[in-house]
Amino acid sequence: MNERLAKMSSDLYYTNRELSNHAPELLALRSLGNEILSNQSAIVYLDKVATFNKSGGGYPWLREHLHDEYVPGWRQKVESGEFDASVALNAASRWDNYYIEGLNWLLKNTPVDGVFLDGWAFGSQTMRRIARVMQKNRENPRIVMHVGNAFDWADARGSGLNLNMEHLPYATDLWVGEGYDLINTPPDYWLTELSGIPFGVKVDMLSYAEGGNPWRGMLFGMTGMHERGGKAGASLWEVWDDFGIQDAEMLGWWDERVPVKTGREDVLATVFKKKDKALVSIGSWSAKDEEIALQIDWKSLGLDPDKVQITAPRIPYFQSARSFALNEKIPVKANEGWLLEISKINPKEIKQGQ
Repeated sequence: MNERLAKMSSDLYYTNRELSNHAPELLALRSLGNEILSNQSAIVYLDKVATFNKSGGGYPWLREHLHDEYVPGWRQKVESGEFDASVALNAASRWDNYYIEGLNWLLKNTPVDGVFLDGWAFGSQTMRRIARVMQKNRENPRIVMHVGNAFDWADARGSGLNLNMEHLPYATDLWVGEGYDLINTPPDYWLTELSGIPFGVKVDMLSYAEGGNPWRGMLFGMTGMHERGGKAGASLWEVWDDFGIQDAEMLGWWDERVPVKTGREDVLATVFKKKDKALVSIGSWSAKDEEIALQIDWKSLGLDPDKVQITAPRIPYFQSARSFALNEKIPVKANEGWLLEISKINPKEIKQGQ
């Protein structure tokens, strides 16, 4: 095994939703009729459009070898020039046993530390078995779950997180993605439908072409993963590390105890509070540029206003470096925001300033 790979911590895209036509078990599963191979439907994404494939058709190999009573899923050209053409599976079947034993083998024989579940149809009992296998083989296993918004196009008529609530206790991370409007939805929608905060689970945004919104995302401790939102992500993580955000208390804009406010309902502030400093996330829902004056409860924040400074660290694709006077109005671009640090001034700097 590659030595560098052996030292890496990685998550494996490991699904029981589809099976490759290169899988040696495929024809044996075909002999079981439709117990394992589905003949109903499969979700396939074409650029930004999701479609449901029905039984039959698809890649020529599938037509020639499976004939009918199968549903074509993802298809991908691989390095050899061949195609990896998948077929849809029936979850909550005996295949779950095979799937879990396969995961057990992977954890014993590869450096994988986590799994990425891109959709699932099994119940909480199978998810519990997955979690047990991972905890048995890894000290800090990860189960990353990807949830899309199926309210309209899949006619689910419910929140993606609510629909999958029985699985959330086993998730270490969530990736909230396709079908969510990250531009036109209000703050309370972000809190309840996107953030994972009501469920106690960390979330990343799947941003897609619009780039998500890293400023709004920071209000909920979320970063994006594609385009503009994703590009800012790595730089935001560096700021988090420098600040030590893991040791901070998060006081969201929805919390009556939040010690920093903006005085506006369309420009909100969340505070990540530590003993001697704080990060203040500002995110705008205003369609035009605004100026805000921070309303700071210094006693609640635990800082002396005569001994602090307000700075904006440089974060590529997010903000330029800047400092603000305590009573200075802060310009906020339409639908954007800031990440500000309020920290104690070095005593030497105070003396020089006097």
